[in-house]
Amino acid sequence: MFELEAIETENIEPVEELIDDQLGNTGDEVWHIKDDNTADWAIEKIRALKAEYARKEKVAQAKIRQIQDWLEQQKRRGDSSIAFFEGKLREYFETLNEKALKKSKTQLSYSLPAGKLILKQQQPKFIIDDTKLLEWLKQSGKSKFIRVKEEPDWASLKKFATVIADKIVDENGEIVDGVKVVEQAPKFVIEINEGD
Repeated sequence: MFELEAIETENIEPVEELIDDQLGNTGDEVWHIKDDNTADWAIEKIRALKAEYARKEKVAQAKIRQIQDWLEQQKRRGDSSIAFFEGKLREYFETLNEKALKKSKTQLSYSLPAGKLILKQQQPKFIIDDTKLLEWLKQSGKSKFIRVKEEPDWASLKKFATVIADKIVDENGEIVDGVKVVEQAPKFVIEINEGD
């Protein structure tokens, strides 16, 4: 029903070729940004590349949604047919002579060349209201059935801690065990003004 189109790669130009074409370089020299005009041009290129990627991402997401919708439709059709045949097999199973069925503690089964028809006993399902059950356990003195989850409150501790080398110390100068400080290099960020 759907034909997937090949991803366009002919429009993807290596950065070096893009720069050489734009600036008329012969390829023998290493390119550097040497002035504000070239820096501004590079920012414009980044903006254009991001916009092009965003456009392609929208197209891809639309195609993905289209394929997922088609697949979901196929699943619904298949599930409907499967449910029909399962219902008919259950009806047939119920007509079988009890002597023809294999019995165990938890199930009845009937073998056929393509598979087995099985009627299994299931464990009960429990619908639990945690709030009411917790209150009942407290009132009944059954606290041994109550779990308490302990975890550090890092956000609060961090307010009272100071970084010293690769450790942190609390307000009393005591080294806090279990925390290692890993310094990170400054991150270079390019903020692109959204243009017209």
